[in-house]
Amino acid sequence: MFKAKFAFVIALFFATPLAAQVVNPGVPVSGSPANNDCAKFVVTGGNVKSITTSGSACGGVLPTIANGHLIANATGGSTAAQDTAPSTWFDQAYCNSIGYIIVRFTSLWTCTQNFPADPVWWGADASGAVDSTAAFTSAFAASKFVRMSPGIFKLITLQSLSIASGKSLSFYGSGKDVTVLNFTASSGLALALADASSSFHIRDFTLATSRVNGGSALTITQSTNVTSPANTVPSDINITIRGFDGPAVSDYWSIGIDVIKASNITYDGTAIFGPQTIAGTGVRIDGASNAFSVVHNFGAGFYDYANTVGIQIGSSNGYVQGLTISNANFDGCIDCISTAGSVAGLGQLSVSNSQFNYLGAGIATFSSIEFLNVSTSLFLPQGNNAYGLELIRNQSCSIVGNSFQGGALTTIIGIYIGTTVNSGCSIVANNFSFITGVGIVLDVPSTGVVVGLNNYYTVSTNVLNSGTGNSVGTATIGLPMAGVVP
Repeated sequence: MFKAKFAFVIALFFATPLAAQVVNPGVPVSGSPANNDCAKFVVTGGNVKSITTSGSACGGVLPTIANGHLIANATGGSTAAQDTAPSTWFDQAYCNSIGYIIVRFTSLWTCTQNFPADPVWWGADASGAVDSTAAFTSAFAASKFVRMSPGIFKLITLQSLSIASGKSLSFYGSGKDVTVLNFTASSGLALALADASSSFHIRDFTLATSRVNGGSALTITQSTNVTSPANTVPSDINITIRGFDGPAVSDYWSIGIDVIKASNITYDGTAIFGPQTIAGTGVRIDGASNAFSVVHNFGAGFYDYANTVGIQIGSSNGYVQGLTISNANFDGCIDCISTAGSVAGLGQLSVSNSQFNYLGAGIATFSSIEFLNVSTSLFLPQGNNAYGLELIRNQSCSIVGNSFQGGALTTIIGIYIGTTVNSGCSIVANNFSFITGVGIVLDVPSTGVVVGLNNYYTVSTNVLNSGTGNSVGTATIGLPMAGVVP
């Protein structure tokens, strides 16, 4: 890190003329100066001009120069000064690499790359008419801190970025839907983390596709098998992911964010939109038996028609643990949060203060997840035969203080408990309203489930208990509850 004596920075942009016109500090003098004024004389651009002087020390006629030029020596050797373009002089005096800046250190001026790179410097087209892939590739090659200008940028080729050990990538826009990356023929961004010390920070822009089933918007892969993934350097994402034709229209990504063996990621304010027809997956996270994917924090997210699944835990392997989802809004998904079928190693899912609007289930567990907590959330089905919680396989859960609504729909189930393992499940202090169906179903495989102090209003059947070893109390607070600890 350099310490500037004063804040004066000149950026070298692509194809941008510089207005520097002064060779020596001094005071411009019109007319014919005295001999002692010659050392102060400054020739500037503006109009092309020639100044004739009569003083012998001035040397007679100063040369004619082009508009915006200066009198300088930019040859790399000793020679007389001549008419010189500013860019030529800066290239010779400092550096000629695109994306570098000239900055004042404590004792000298020099070039540095310690500054966010903007793909526009390399010719990126902010109108979206011309492919900007090469410009973005150059920006990423020049700096690991890229900040994009406002505009729509057309990209044809996948941007694959490797983040070395101990390094971090920062990729910022000027605001969601202020900066839009429109991928027209490929998946979007692919980040490869070298090890647990690699990280990234992605925010303030929109990843869009102008295709139907357009691949993965953002893929994050941990390249090595990290033995202590909880000690991974944290990363964060705050962007919008959608079709280029708009939210919930026709274009959509097959997968919004695809995480493979990576850990310690915060998804803060990320919004993912699927198509009107509901397809694809919002976020998919997968690990491996020798490389768990852990610590995923979702805050204030928005998943609209996103998608068949909003957040999918596990894919081909599983081994995902430590997920916290809070203040999220799921709208129009089939299964808003689900565990993939036939995977192992899933655990520690906490969901709170969120809203679910769904066709299938708000939360569905097709593979068992150990330690599931669901609290203070609202479940609103969008179609018949829907489940608020469809816990087909369950290994210890706590369901407290939620609201399950049915409306005018039929055959609605608030909570379904299938197979339970080990410590069972507690279902306490929830509200069930206007459900034409069953508030809570404890199916034949269920065992060790405690139900009590819930409120049922206009529910066809409050609790259907077909399991063994379950304790079902009363719906009325204050009355004795058989088998339930007060």
